[in-house]
Amino acid sequence: MKYTREYITKLISDYKSCYNMPFVVEVCGTPNSGKTSAIQTFEKVLKRNGIKYKVIYEAATKCKIKDKLSIDFNLWTLSETLKQLLESFHGNYDIIICERGLLDTICWCNLYLQDDLITQQEFQVLLDYMLLPRFIDRIQCYYAMKCSVEVSMDRENLSGLLDSTGSIINATVLNKYNTSLERVVKIYREQFNKIIELDTSDLSQTDINRTFVSSILGYMYNLSI
Repeated sequence: MKYTREYITKLISDYKSCYNMPFVVEVCGTPNSGKTSAIQTFEKVLKRNGIKYKVIYEAATKCKIKDKLSIDFNLWTLSETLKQLLESFHGNYDIIICERGLLDTICWCNLYLQDDLITQQEFQVLLDYMLLPRFIDRIQCYYAMKCSVEVSMDRENLSGLLDSTGSIINATVLNKYNTSLERVVKIYREQFNKIIELDTSDLSQTDINRTFVSSILGYMYNLSI
């Protein structure tokens, strides 16, 4: 389907007539599942159709904490993302796209809990904070993108052109993250407005992009009728 300016403009107008807030989507999931490219495609669609939007790309690249598996690393990235998200809530935007935020941090905290890196009490305090209605009620859609460990590592290594692993891109951590993502979505699904899941393991990036854009706009349409 081609999304014309007329179609998207009407879609946003219909949505805003029902809800006095921007449409906000958070994107999280397995590393190399296609999140960033899908967001960039959606951004291009919005830009070319004159839509007022804001993209909050993941803050991890700005963090100076070297240990990416540290809870401090993920709390820093969450804080930075929330800062931008709160500012965006008060901006004049029709659509806000956030890469890795609340749901993603809950997945990592759940992983830390399973590995005994944080206590149950610490996890509960952090969970209660991240599930505050002032945060989660303003995000209409959480998009959880997943791919298999093998596919994630293959994409990272450019289908065999490279031969390397990292602190995150390795079989152990990726398996743990995917397990945590499944657990968190299953346990907390009812507390979020909407979680859309997409397994990108067998999809090309073009198919990922098309599915991502069409499912988000489709959900906006369903909210507006």
